[in-house]
Amino acid sequence: MTKWMKYTGAPEQIDEMRKSNNGYLLRHLNGGESIIYKHDDLFLNRNDIAWYLIRQPHQYADMICQWAKTGQPVFARAKNSHEPAVLCHGYFPPFAHPKEFEYSFTPFDE
Repeated sequence: MTKWMKYTGAPEQIDEMRKSNNGYLLRHLNGGESIIYKHDDLFLNRNDIAWYLIRQPHQYADMICQWAKTGQPVFARAKNSHEPAVLCHGYFPPFAHPKEFEYSFTPFDE
């Protein structure tokens, strides 16, 4: 799980941040948060960094944003089953169970 880590400036931390695929966030001593950085060493040697967070976005992040903006229907299908796909609704919300279901904006070809 993604969590804020206390920043010490240790070489291992800097290496972890440099190798992160999705970038990282920095929290400064004054409590302000930074924008998303990717492999940008300019900020790693500053004295006002208190915490860092390696980004691990939700696997459906782009679809969730599109659904939130448009209200577009979302279909779900169980990953380990031959059950037909269903249209998500209030009692079965989209993107709630990404480990058990796959999601699509178009009906799955059964």
